[in-house]
Amino acid sequence: TVDVQPEWRFQMCDKNSCYLWGVLDCPPDRPSEFVANESWTFMMHMDPASVCGEGMVNVVISSGGNVLETIPVNINIECMTINTEDLVDEELTIYPNPTTDFFQIKNDGNIGKVAFYNIVGKQLNSFSHFSGRTYEVSHLNKGIYLVRLFDDNDQVIKVIRLNKN
Repeated sequence: TVDVQPEWRFQMCDKNSCYLWGVLDCPPDRPSEFVANESWTFMMHMDPASVCGEGMVNVVISSGGNVLETIPVNINIECMTINTEDLVDEELTIYPNPTTDFFQIKNDGNIGKVAFYNIVGKQLNSFSHFSGRTYEVSHLNKGIYLVRLFDDNDQVIKVIRLNKN
């Protein structure tokens, strides 16, 4: 059950994968099956799209159509104004750099979007960002890439050179 602001988007991550934004149920062809005493971390990421408000999401755990547990999650997004110029003082970095497989962003609390560019400036990918997200780059050829970090208003905060081994 989702009772939130209509602009808010959610992404669910179970033991199989993180699903596309808006996919709120585990796909029937890839159920998250458990054995006795097994544990794992379930994650719910949200993008409030700069819209403040309160809401509630019920996380439902079921088996064979029977509800085993319903966990209410209350959400409160407070509005605050952030001056993009103030963000430059924080040490925004990507790590590990150089990398072979993936990277993350340090001090990423104010990042709304991440885009990859090749060295001549052609955009390769663009992703919505949530704190702690990992970016897979193992598919990229060895070389130098540019990573642009944007705020929620689509303003460039910083451009970082990524060395891919």
